[in-house]
Amino acid sequence: ETGYLDSTSAMDLETLPRSLIVFGASAVGLELAQMFSRLGVRVTILEALPRIVPAEDPAIGNALAEYMASEGMGIHSGVTIERVERNGGYTVRFSQDGHAATVTAAENALTGNTLPFDLTAVPKVTFTDPQVASVGLTEEEIRFQGMEPISSELPLEHIPRALAARDTRGFVKLVADKNTRKILGAHILASDAGEMIAELALAVQFGLTIENLTSVFHPYLTLSEGIKLAAQTFDKDVAKLSCCAG
Repeated sequence: ETGYLDSTSAMDLETLPRSLIVFGASAVGLELAQMFSRLGVRVTILEALPRIVPAEDPAIGNALAEYMASEGMGIHSGVTIERVERNGGYTVRFSQDGHAATVTAAENALTGNTLPFDLTAVPKVTFTDPQVASVGLTEEEIRFQGMEPISSELPLEHIPRALAARDTRGFVKLVADKNTRKILGAHILASDAGEMIAELALAVQFGLTIENLTSVFHPYLTLSEGIKLAAQTFDKDVAKLSCCAG
């Protein structure tokens, strides 16, 4: 697929542009794209990699793309920008063939790679609606390290708080090592995902297991209850549990 997009250059508060083209679909790009879209601007997002929020679990990017598209945003991934022209506004010419070029960053370039820098347990939050929050490793990264992952994925429709708030978009995904059952990663798409991730950052940092999470009381009618329910999902069908089983 090939195409082009036009955008006016006016960016003042009184005269919003007819359209806005956002290059890159990581945290800041998506946050700004959604904000302008909800202000009435026609927004198109162009991402070189195969999906939006490419650093997150693939399921997160696929689901978030559906939610944002449902709000009227145009989302194109696997895009190659051919040129940008200024002609009163801006015209962006691009091709989309499903193949993305590599993004390569320098690591410890100034220190000779001598300083340890462990980001394993650092949580990330993208303030879209719904929010994206994650910590630790994805299944692919766990396999790359020579371990065998197991995972659970709990749709928000199984969390009483989400039902009460009438917003069941998203899910909680936990990833653990099959042998030790230690939590190695967590990936959340939810309205308040950023408020849920701290507990899971502690789980990753201190090597907590699935059983550690399921044995802790989580208050009923809170989104954090979803963390326990997601941990129970490794071994049980939570749809068959009573509302007070947790």
